[in-house]
Amino acid sequence: MKKKVIILLAMLLFSGIYAQEKVITVKYYFVEGCPYCEVVKSIIDEIEKDYPNIEVERMNVYKSSVWMNEFLSYDFWKVPAIVINEKAKFQGDEEITEESLRRTIDDYLSSYNKGSSFFEKGKSYYEKKEYRKAKIYLEEAKNLFENGNFDTNSTEDMLEDCNSCIEAYDLIFEGDLFLENNDLEKAREMYSQVKCEDLKSTAEEKIDNIDIYEESLQSFNTAVEYYSQKNYSQALSLFKTLENILVGEKQKKCKDY
Repeated sequence: MKKKVIILLAMLLFSGIYAQEKVITVKYYFVEGCPYCEVVKSIIDEIEKDYPNIEVERMNVYKSSVWMNEFLSYDFWKVPAIVINEKAKFQGDEEITEESLRRTIDDYLSSYNKGSSFFEKGKSYYEKKEYRKAKIYLEEAKNLFENGNFDTNSTEDMLEDCNSCIEAYDLIFEGDLFLENNDLEKAREMYSQVKCEDLKSTAEEKIDNIDIYEESLQSFNTAVEYYSQKNYSQALSLFKTLENILVGEKQKKCKDY
């Protein structure tokens, strides 16, 4: 009785708030008439009662060629056999014990719950656009999910976005440095590599500003050339255009502010 209470307490500790989710799949392969299969059936039935977050699939390998092929695909050659979450494999009476099955399930549940906690923390930083902090938690979540062979697609998608945005910040920083040194082509190259959706508009705006600067510089040089040729009307026209551009930029900055 005491052992039963300890096991139940451990199960509750590891399952936590995710207790009702079917997060672990247990595949049980057997044949009718197999003496130890009946023993394992009793173990499986008891474990299923104690863990509401596992789903048990029972498959008589002699009753379906699909089940038999699946059984053989795991390199099993005798029954009973068990696969937990497509990762942990047990075969025969030497390997399949109640203790080994519970230990594996508890380990996977612990990984799932800890991974979920890290994922939620990483997600909160991700939503606040704090990508470097988000990455730390999401990477830990991914490692924990992988331990129990749980789905990592959402975690990996978020991590990919984090890496993209972290890279974008670095690219914009490098582009700004090139811009300060008047290396417009290198600056444009850095800004054009930004893939993060949150920072694309910032990078595009910086590229637009480079284009405006280059066009303005070209117009200014042309105006100076007209001026040196005493073609004042043409020079004045270009200088006026440049003035409008500069005024427009100042107005835009005022509005943004």
